Amino acid sequence: MGLEHVIVAISVLCFASAIYMAILSTQTVDIEFKKQLVDLAIYCLVGGIVILACWLITQTIKKIFSKEERILTQQSILNSASSL
Repeated sequence: MGLEHVIVAISVLCFASAIYMAILSTQTVDIEFKKQLVDLAIYCLVGGIVILACWLITQTIKKIFSKEERILTQQSILNSASSL
């Protein structure tokens, strides 16, 4: 399993945990425990969003660098062919 699959799986796990804790907080009677569950749900949600955003940024950077590398490779091929 690739690194991308692991990152997406962790992000989905964070989202699922956030949903579970948010639903569980509606079922509890104790106010203090309810606040703790809501806080944890928010932290899991934000954590999942941050992990997913970082992954998307790295994927975008990889695509940009691969395009630049392809352009430079084509230019070097054209330059070497024109010098012959």
